[in-house]
Amino acid sequence: MKSIFTKATAISLLAIGLSTSAHAGFSAYGSYWNSDEEGYGAGIKYEKRFLADFVAADVSAGYINFTSEDTQVIPLETSLTLRLPFFIEPYAGLGVGYYPIESDYDYQSSTGYFGVVGIQATIFGIGALAEYRYLDAKEEFLDGNTFNLGLTISF
Repeated sequence: MKSIFTKATAISLLAIGLSTSAHAGFSAYGSYWNSDEEGYGAGIKYEKRFLADFVAADVSAGYINFTSEDTQVIPLETSLTLRLPFFIEPYAGLGVGYYPIESDYDYQSSTGYFGVVGIQATIFGIGALAEYRYLDAKEEFLDGNTFNLGLTISF
């Protein structure tokens, strides 16, 4: 009987730990896009953690300027990542986005998907992030590598 009670207690504590989330947070980041052309910009991201901080969902918006093509893109993206919630957190995930484009060329607004790997370090709610993403978009000139570096605030 004691063994059953101990196992049930352990399972209950595990379920409580997996069902609660420690925090959410905002990030501001600089972005570099290396697709057919180079683009630079910035963005903001809101992130919410789930399952004892092992899973995170986020939404982000940014502004990227491709000066050589006189083209601006406003990435509107969402992603789901798996994380190892330590002081220094590696993560990986997948996301989708919509990319409104303003250009003198014949580019059309586009949709796309991306894979992301990154690392985030946080202490007392303040932190930094670095991430690499590979974007595959319907508008081919957006396809390629993107890099983000930023600051985070968690609560």
